[in-house]
Amino acid sequence: MIPFIRHLLPKRLTRWLQRLWWALACLVLLLGAVPALAQGPAAALQPTDLILDRAYWRDHTGQASLAQAQQHHYTPFRQGFSGGYTDAVHWLRLKLAASDTPISLRLLPPWIDEITLYDPASPDTTYRAGDRHPKSVNAQHVLGYAFNLPAHPQPREVWLQLRSTSAHQLTLQALSAGQLPAANTRAIVWTALYAAVLLLMLLALLSIWWVQRDAVLTAYLVRHTNYILYGVTYLGLTDLLLDQVLPPGWLDRGFSLLVVMTLPLGLWFDITLLKTYKPHPLLIKALQLLAWASLGLVPLLLAGHARLALQTTVMALALAVPLVFATAWSAQPEAAVERLMSKRVLLGYYALILSSLLIGLSGLLGWGALQGLTPYLLTLHGLLSGLVMTMILFVLGQRQHQLTQHMRWQLQKAQQEVELEQRRREEQSQFLHMLMHELKTPLSVVSLALGTRGNREENLQHASRAVQDMKAIIDRCVEADQLGQLTLERHPEPLDAAQLIHQLADQIPDLRTRFVLQAPKSIPQLLTDRQLLHIVLINLLDNARRYSDPLTPVTVTLHPQPDHGIQGLRICVSNTPGLAGWPDAQQLFSKYYRASGAQTESGSGLGLYLAQQLVQTLGGTLRYTPTLQRVEFVLWLPLSPN
Repeated sequence: MIPFIRHLLPKRLTRWLQRLWWALACLVLLLGAVPALAQGPAAALQPTDLILDRAYWRDHTGQASLAQAQQHHYTPFRQGFSGGYTDAVHWLRLKLAASDTPISLRLLPPWIDEITLYDPASPDTTYRAGDRHPKSVNAQHVLGYAFNLPAHPQPREVWLQLRSTSAHQLTLQALSAGQLPAANTRAIVWTALYAAVLLLMLLALLSIWWVQRDAVLTAYLVRHTNYILYGVTYLGLTDLLLDQVLPPGWLDRGFSLLVVMTLPLGLWFDITLLKTYKPHPLLIKALQLLAWASLGLVPLLLAGHARLALQTTVMALALAVPLVFATAWSAQPEAAVERLMSKRVLLGYYALILSSLLIGLSGLLGWGALQGLTPYLLTLHGLLSGLVMTMILFVLGQRQHQLTQHMRWQLQKAQQEVELEQRRREEQSQFLHMLMHELKTPLSVVSLALGTRGNREENLQHASRAVQDMKAIIDRCVEADQLGQLTLERHPEPLDAAQLIHQLADQIPDLRTRFVLQAPKSIPQLLTDRQLLHIVLINLLDNARRYSDPLTPVTVTLHPQPDHGIQGLRICVSNTPGLAGWPDAQQLFSKYYRASGAQTESGSGLGLYLAQQLVQTLGGTLRYTPTLQRVEFVLWLPLSPN
């Protein structure tokens, strides 16, 4: 079971459940070894039943004496006796085999109200046991009752008188006195094993419920808890443990209450589970009506009408069996529910547990003879339904967890797509605002130059410069778009960085007279992409020219410098700040960023962003390293591509 919940629970809780599982497994092995260790090889042998013949007679008046009962005709029965719910008294005649040792007559279950035994071999002793005689001195009370009868050289008949508000159901076994301890030990072992398995399932389900609060799981936990209490009380474990603690009669009333609550709690779970499968609404309403009506049996029980309340509960359970299965059959689950647990699995589950429940109820109602495991079918039904539903809920929880994780992933993906689309829209809006703003000034210059008649040469120069500005803006937008689409490819070639910088400085207007290059005589050649480096350097030099004090030089310094063991070239571009002021170091390399003082100059706000992205493509770095007096950008490039 642990692998099913490994993905659902925290690691610490999963480890705790694994330890619990192994502890219970060791306990089961230990308990299984107790009979052999305590009683020797004889304990492993199936004891011989000394009952030769069994028969019963129903006393409808409940007033017959032993002498009167002995004169009536008795109906034979085999193995266990089942007389259903009745106010009558049942007399059982048992023929015991001859025995030279005392005989122990074991009687199950332990919740019969009163059993009286008459043995002609002990005419002066009346043997009594049951809920009405919890302190019986002539009956052992270990997961049932055992009368110790004297030995007798000849077969003999003994009579049992049975009175009970619960079902008249009795399993009988006559053993030699020496075999009784081994039989009791085996019964304790199997009852403890039964309780341990049910408790393990309860703890595992509680762990799942603690992490994943689900309505179906909640209803099943309550139902399973009621089944555990019912099962261990049915088998006599609570009687064995609490007989000396609770006042007389409390266990009997508590067991009756557990029986009555079996129907409403079971239907609560069934309704909660089946509702998710969209069954026929009239059948669901019928189940709800039956569940609410069954709650009315609780006050009937508390008012002292125990037999009527218990009998009605069992008959209502028998009625609920076909109704629940019909409701499951009518289900039309949605595709999402079908993926979690198919309708076929649901019908298989109900066919399995409802058939075992119906067979067990038939024994309580007296519809058939008790044979083999029939008296224990109701407790086995609780164990079987618990095992099957626990496994189903584990698988269901795992699939639900996987579905939830998938839905979370889809939600995160959708959110990321929405955020990406929002960023795209914001970028588009920002780009259009930038473009309109930056093209407005050059267009105004062109319009003014074309509309002015005088100074034609000068006007044409102004118009030509404005057109060049617009072309530069459009070129940078195209380059940025290409970079965003990752369409740029590197084409390394050897080049002289100092020579390239000189060429670029000559191309930029108003920079030639202010440009200062500081470099050693011998500079190693770069093996890099000329076009990409050209774009980077032209952006750095043009920025220095635009936003510096026009009366101060723009200085470029070159010298070799390794970085993390890689040989490279350091190119430093610096200038004195002009009217645009100092840039914001946090936003400097952001898309469309322009300093507030730089708005008088045309530009796209893409130059430094583009330069930094291209430098990363070339395998280098571009950093802003201002000094107290100068704006400074440091470009480092490896001598050869990585």
